[in-house]
Amino acid sequence: MIQITIDTETASQRLDKFLRRYLPEAGSGFLYKQLRKKNITLNGTKATGKELLQEGDEIRIFFSDETLRKFSAKESLPQKNKSGKPGPSLAASDILFEDSHVLILNKKAGILSQKAAPEDISLVEMIQSYLTEKGELTEESLRIFRPSVVNRIDRNTSGIVLAAKTLAAARELSECLRDRTVHKYYYALTEGEIREPARISAYLTKDPRTNRVTVHDRASVRTSAADALPSRTSAVSIPDNDQISDAKLTFAAEGVQNPGEYIETEYTPAEHFRITDPHGQPVSFTLLKVKLITGKTHQIRSHLSFIGHPIIGDVKYGLRNRNEDFRKSFGLRRQFLHASELVFPPMNGVLSDLSGRTFQAPLPDDLRTTLKKLEAANRL
Repeated sequence: MIQITIDTETASQRLDKFLRRYLPEAGSGFLYKQLRKKNITLNGTKATGKELLQEGDEIRIFFSDETLRKFSAKESLPQKNKSGKPGPSLAASDILFEDSHVLILNKKAGILSQKAAPEDISLVEMIQSYLTEKGELTEESLRIFRPSVVNRIDRNTSGIVLAAKTLAAARELSECLRDRTVHKYYYALTEGEIREPARISAYLTKDPRTNRVTVHDRASVRTSAADALPSRTSAVSIPDNDQISDAKLTFAAEGVQNPGEYIETEYTPAEHFRITDPHGQPVSFTLLKVKLITGKTHQIRSHLSFIGHPIIGDVKYGLRNRNEDFRKSFGLRRQFLHASELVFPPMNGVLSDLSGRTFQAPLPDDLRTTLKKLEAANRL
């Protein structure tokens, strides 16, 4: 028999959801059967599984040790390397804020937010190694919750990532992001001259096979044969000698009925540059401060490309020749996109330490160097 006392971290969830997390190898039907037979009880009495857990509640599971092992999570702490440490971890410079529930991190470009393959080391593994080193993570605690990131940014995007150390924080942060009460800002260096701030909207669909997205203008999506519009490609303005990298962004093809997920992006020009490119042609660029209203896969990158202002260095949605020019002339080897700022609303409970606060991540060295070189070449 095992007895579990519910604390603030695990309260405010249904009993059946808790049991599925605690005994992930057991099916729901099996768990409900054990509840009916009183082999699992709540505060000493029979339960249905629908009960909302409160701090101080006691769950008793009358299983043999062998049965518990069979149905328990096959979780283990991060494996140690030759030096006896748990593997790649967070450095002090990676941490913008930490309390007992939350980590706010400044992710370096080149690091995955979450694993893409089993052998990957992502920010999640680095968080777990860090918490193991601090003694905050145990095999028992992993059975209830695995600390992880709450929002993701692309591998080659740098900047702020939110992570939850506790289940309670994960629930609250996820709700804030879903309700859009946390405001997220990015810096992006884009092709062309943008003089006015704007708030733009469109629709986005993702192809999971290629990990690429397509942006659609709502007006191009027909719902019946009577209002069909001709298929056309996105009106991205590019030089004659340039090509959009790999995949074109397209409007919805004729006959498409589902335009995809609604996206909304807001931007304000922060700085303008006009230089002569390696081919002797005058070219313009704009540093934008972008507010992410909705948060979909590749949203900022694809949305800006869709309106004719792709991000410099973006190999999926940017301009090949321009990216190559910036690599040779400015040393930029990735997309110029940085998650720079998070603004939190008034909050209480486990997130009270974040209430009304703003967190900023400065531009990393490679992006600052690019801007300095652009400023030196600037003809404006």
